[in-house]
Amino acid sequence: MIVDRAPKAETRARRAALGLDPEEPVGTPEEIAASPQSYTGQYLKQVLKRRSARAKDAMVQMRKGDLKIAHTKHLVERFREIEQELEALRTIENFAEFVPAWLLEEFDEEDPFRKLVLDLSSEADSPADLLSALIEAVSLPDIPPDVTDVRIMSLHKSKGLSSAVVIIAGCVEGLLPTAPDEDLSAAEIEAELEEQRRLFFVGLTRVKAQPDEGKPGVLCITSSQTMSLADAMQSGIKPARVVYGTVHLHASRFIQELGPTAPRTIRG
Repeated sequence: MIVDRAPKAETRARRAALGLDPEEPVGTPEEIAASPQSYTGQYLKQVLKRRSARAKDAMVQMRKGDLKIAHTKHLVERFREIEQELEALRTIENFAEFVPAWLLEEFDEEDPFRKLVLDLSSEADSPADLLSALIEAVSLPDIPPDVTDVRIMSLHKSKGLSSAVVIIAGCVEGLLPTAPDEDLSAAEIEAELEEQRRLFFVGLTRVKAQPDEGKPGVLCITSSQTMSLADAMQSGIKPARVVYGTVHLHASRFIQELGPTAPRTIRG
């Protein structure tokens, strides 16, 4: 089963993960703003960066009134709501009561994400079991190894699959790899970069030749030179430069690391 749902499904999964760990505080400004594309979330992140403040600590200080930042009142209110929701989830001891409390009323009865959760919960014994099964179902779906259709998936989902033609799209700095989180240590940033590099090479090795037909495998790696500023902000891309609302981008460093083995560049 392949389940690629709207951000509200991702939000519910993140709430479950936070609810299971009392020591884990609510995370980034974008998460609190309910969307990684949120302008206010991005604004707060930039303010905290200039102040060299950690997002998690700053949000607690803002809730207590010890720190005030303009235009963030609604974010502080949302932060309080998230903390209250997590506290409520952590007090639920009955697993049967946890599922409806966690899903809230955000999904109708026919929603695929809701159906998947209810199906998995019938075989789970705890919220931790449910979350683990949910992550596995979403990140490692049951995809037939041999199909004639075009398969669109993340690099995570491509593991174990192969195709005669593989296209890795969006290979630009800020997407692959993503921009580092300023709250992470240097070692954590390097570990995250290495994990994304590993996933990139997983994608490269999905190409499968067809020797019986005398056909080599085809690998295409695409990157954009420009995009609109709005699209860049929505994707969390830090542009190389901006000219009249047009963002100029750098190709992913992972392509350069291929050296002479990189596919031939075709500009179009």
